[in-house]
Amino acid sequence: MFQNDELEHIPIVSEYFAKLTALETAYAENLEQLAAAQAKVTALAKDNLSCRKKLKKLAKRYLQVRYFADHDDLTGLPNRRLFEDRLKLAIAQSPRHRKPVALLFLDLDKFKHINDSFGHAVGDRVLKQVAQRLTACIRRGDTACRYGGDEFIVMLPEIGGADSGDIVIDKIRKQLSMPYRIGDLEIELTVSIGIATYPADQQNIDDVIGQADAAMYRAKKRVERVLRLEPGRATVPYF
Repeated sequence: MFQNDELEHIPIVSEYFAKLTALETAYAENLEQLAAAQAKVTALAKDNLSCRKKLKKLAKRYLQVRYFADHDDLTGLPNRRLFEDRLKLAIAQSPRHRKPVALLFLDLDKFKHINDSFGHAVGDRVLKQVAQRLTACIRRGDTACRYGGDEFIVMLPEIGGADSGDIVIDKIRKQLSMPYRIGDLEIELTVSIGIATYPADQQNIDDVIGQADAAMYRAKKRVERVLRLEPGRATVPYF
């Protein structure tokens, strides 16, 4: 049996155990809530990682869409839209820099005969090589564009002098006239090039392009070039 003085402490002990039980219950509940919160954090982290991956893919896709919106699918060169944007900028900056902008309009002579004789797949491979050679001929700040079909335009901003355009033309003509090896074929072609400058030739983009185009056609009419096939040879000279 309890002594009287011990009985006096029973309510205190009971209250202590009740509080302890309540604390243990609260602690257990807090542990459950913490575990649930950690599970949510883990799930959110996974969702965040998934979102980041999706955003990265979307960003990459956006850049691809932007690239192909401004570049030629076959050659990778800037297309007409991007070229004309760059030309507008170069013309706008020309008076401030006090240097003209030269425009070269190129047409691959009798290129249709390559497609007709060897197929478009061969023609496409030739166009890709033409684009690569053009890019190798120009400066970092210049722009080579596939304007359409077998036509290309090269913009030379801040060109140094009257002879600079001729130097680039000679370089391009030399590079593009070198044989193109496509499988067992060796194809040679020539190119007609017209040149116009801003502000010497007209005062707006359409006029400058038109002047360069007209100059190219005048160059094309100077010499009649024909495709010549030589039986028994893999080489196909193209004049």
